[in-house]
Amino acid sequence: YSAIKTAIVEAAEHSLISTTAEALKDEESPQHKALEWLVDEDKQIFDFDNIKCLVQRFALAMFYFATGGNESWNVQHNFLTNHISECNWGWDGFYRKYGASCGEDNQTVRGLDLYHYGLTGTIPDELGLLVGLEELHLGYNNLNGTTPLVLARLSKLEVLD
Repeated sequence: YSAIKTAIVEAAEHSLISTTAEALKDEESPQHKALEWLVDEDKQIFDFDNIKCLVQRFALAMFYFATGGNESWNVQHNFLTNHISECNWGWDGFYRKYGASCGEDNQTVRGLDLYHYGLTGTIPDELGLLVGLEELHLGYNNLNGTTPLVLARLSKLEVLD
């Protein structure tokens, strides 16, 4: 537990996300819920040497809990399925892949397409932990607040809608 928490806090600090460490202490926070999911339910995290995978799974789980998850998402598409790669948390639509998608290495999350999923709440800063993100599609949801400034630091992000 402490090794996972330390890895997540270090990744957040590296990405200049200062709120993660404090939020992990609050049992009601999406950050804490994501950490608990990783530790208690996620069967995919068997190799703690793969920090990138751990951080991506945390960021996506945190996003899930911060935006309504089980309560408001009208589409799940394998999100938080604990025995498969986060690269397969989605499905192939007719013209594009929905959910999370990865690059050719099948390890780096490059796209997050949650168009019309029924998301609520605000976009969390921890989405900035997805350092390989190139496309983020969040249109036609019930999100509020402002777009986190940390997303501007994602050097590969080309599409945001």
